[in-house]
Amino acid sequence: MNERTANTFAIGSLLIFPFLGVELCRVIYEIVLGRYWYFISSNKSTFFAIGLSLALVLAIACVKRSRKRFNALSLFLFAFFILSTYSIIYSFLATGIDQILLKQLFYLLCSIAIVYLAKSFNVLNINFFYLKLFWLVLLVVSLLVSIAGAYPFSGPHMFGLSSLFLILSSSEKSDKTRQLDIVYGLVYLIVFILGSGDINRSLLIWLVLLFGYKFYIWTSRKKNMFPVFWLFFITLFSVSLFYISENIKVSEDNSKTLNRIASIIGQKDDYVSSESLNDRKLENEAVLNKFTLEGSDLNYLFGFGASASYDVWLARKRLPENKNVHTGPFYELLKRGSVGVIIQFSIILLMILFTIKNRLFFSENKIEFLLAWYFLLCCIFFMTWADSYYTSPALWLFYGYCATRTSARKGIVE
Repeated sequence: MNERTANTFAIGSLLIFPFLGVELCRVIYEIVLGRYWYFISSNKSTFFAIGLSLALVLAIACVKRSRKRFNALSLFLFAFFILSTYSIIYSFLATGIDQILLKQLFYLLCSIAIVYLAKSFNVLNINFFYLKLFWLVLLVVSLLVSIAGAYPFSGPHMFGLSSLFLILSSSEKSDKTRQLDIVYGLVYLIVFILGSGDINRSLLIWLVLLFGYKFYIWTSRKKNMFPVFWLFFITLFSVSLFYISENIKVSEDNSKTLNRIASIIGQKDDYVSSESLNDRKLENEAVLNKFTLEGSDLNYLFGFGASASYDVWLARKRLPENKNVHTGPFYELLKRGSVGVIIQFSIILLMILFTIKNRLFFSENKIEFLLAWYFLLCCIFFMTWADSYYTSPALWLFYGYCATRTSARKGIVE
């Protein structure tokens, strides 16, 4: 295959195969075995990892190598990889091998491999039409699995990427492009309707930013009265939303999304959302308490290791030896200490500045725009669902791309 086809296949594999693994998990555990979706999170993680492993093997096998060099941004990525390696070795020596340690090791190796891949081929030299077509196949599979009886929401990260593909079309203005956009829009609408009951706050904020930006760009380029109509529509929609939220009784019988909107706009007490936020606060306090009771100077600097655990009392249950922290800074503090917090915030801040400086949020290149806005979604999730930040192949592809990007004006990797 030629270079462009190989690049398209490599990126498509990294984006799609992990989520195909999740869909296979939904079929096996929810439809065939009848398991409740809430209790198969670990199974989904396993199938996601299997899909990612297959994607990496295929991507490494098909792309042609180049001699691009890393830039200064890569120094912080290397520092993070080195500290993560220390964290894994520290946990291995302290407590031996467990499932969390293996997971941390797996995603560390995957992150390094993806960054290396971004160095090895031209991320921008792809056929976006076929990339969107491949994603449409994934979306149809997810829709069919939901219709067959699985929980109708495959997760916020897949939904976020689906939203990005929705607003991006191929540069080729042809009948097949328009047909793809129409079919994709219809499938996305059905998926959105089915899954609209469980859109979390982080995804809601990001969707408002994304669609608000795209509508602004679109209307600002139209020399007609449409912007006036759009302003009128937004005003009417906002007033209606306030009215509806005032008349919604927040309860566990409503959809989670409806409760979240009502509690935010109507400023009502959503018990479930408040409980979720309070649990995160309790987690953070428990992490700090672990440092107070057990922490040495070395722990304060480099954390308790990759598989570190802590005891926490949540609103409804006690979690002894809990190894997960939802809030990113406290996740880093527990696993890699204050040095890890500094490195991770430095990476995020430098990538944000780099993205703004090079106008990647406004890029005319489709894959640049997609990766940049997905990076923004991951930054939001870093503060609310840290584990998903570290296990996202598309995020590390973006980090690798930025760490090897050499042409700021043209947006092209040489």
